[in-house]
Parts: sequence; C-alpha cells; structure tokens
Amino acid sequence: FKFDNIFMVAADVRHDIFHKDYINSGDANDENRTELQGKKICSMLVSGSNGKPKGKVYVLTNGADIALNVSRFIKLKLKSRLGAIGAHNRRKWTSRWTEDKKVTHPDIVDCIENVGCNRKFSLFSFPGKIAHGYTFYPQIVTIYQEKHF
Repeated sequence: FKFDNIFMVAADVRHDIFHKDYINSGDANDENRTELQGKKICSMLVSGSNGKPKGKVYVLTNGADIALNVSRFIKLKLKSRLGAIGAHNRRKWTSRWTEDKKVTHPDIVDCIENVGCNRKFSLFSFPGKIAHGYTFYPQIVTIYQEKHF
C-alpha cells in the first residue's frame, strides 16, 4: 500500500522509532528487525518523479495524553511514547525534551513532521487535555483537511 500522507495520531510506539541510532541498531542483515519500522512507515508514502516522498508522516502529539503517559510504565521499557513526545526529539541535560532533527535518520528526516494538538483541546471539558482517542475530533479532522493534497 502507498499513501499520500500518513497520520500517526496518539501513536503508542517508542518515541525514537525514527531516530538514526535506533534504526541502525540490531542485526544489520535482518530486514525484518523491529528497528526498521520507522523507515518502513516512511516507505509507505507515494513517491514523486524525483523518487522522494510527495507527502509526509504527520505525528500528532499531545504531551498530556494520559494513556500514553501511563503506557510507558506499563510496557516496562520506560520509553516515552511517540504520540506524547513527537519525532525529532531528544532529552537535554535538564531532562526536558528539545527538537533536534539530527537525531532522526537522514533518509527519512524530511518526510516526518510533528503537529502539536494539546492547544486544540479545552482545559474545561472532559476529557480535555488528557484526551487519547481524539482521531475524529473536529479540530483534528481540520488538520487532515489542511494537509491533504
């Protein structure tokens, strides 16, 4: 299958799935290793005449997503989740997250874009900012429409 765009909404996968260090780890001869999942997601985008992806993988994030923040502990790997952190991020020495596209694998860095969603949720409505299942919220559907080509 090939897609114009891919939207990873509240993605409950490890936050470093697109990082070069993670992708390059593991057995280099094993084409089915889980470390290649990030590159495989990007390979599902339709390519233009130049061979590069026409669309993008949009990572919709909500740092207050309660399900994703609990998930990192339940999975016992203590890896923050992509849907809470976003792609291209690394921890600073202060343990805060900062965007650094150099951590992303160079083959896929240009086809991934973060879209912050937290500000789109109301603080005063349930589930509000801690929402997890927001795939079809009207304010999120607007993002799909804006990114459509």
